[in-house]
Amino acid sequence: MDAVFDPLGFESFDESYSILKKEGVLVGYGMNLPEWTKTPQRSVIPSVLKLFSKNLLFWSEKRTTFFAVNRRSKNFAPDLEQLFEWLKDGKISVPIKATFKLDEIQKAHREYASGDRLGSIVIEVTP
Repeated sequence: MDAVFDPLGFESFDESYSILKKEGVLVGYGMNLPEWTKTPQRSVIPSVLKLFSKNLLFWSEKRTTFFAVNRRSKNFAPDLEQLFEWLKDGKISVPIKATFKLDEIQKAHREYASGDRLGSIVIEVTP
């Protein structure tokens, strides 16, 4: 992969890093694994340090970085606007694995869990 955007963090950074091609970049954001797995919150510091320490492996020709948008931050709206601007300008792209309507949410979960191909699942919530 040229770029992997990892919203889970913690242990998932290792898997995301492992699928990068040379000159690829892993972008960590969110650190959502505890919330997604319903496990207790834990310090993000060790995982973020581990993510950045991978940059010391210069011979791998892979890079890592971290992007944070925190809804409790006073910068939440500007940061989110910046992210959407990058998407609009094509500076970043998000591969779409599949799109589902809200009433197909169970099918969307099965598709996400299948792991058949990479990409995001989009749920259409408006008619």
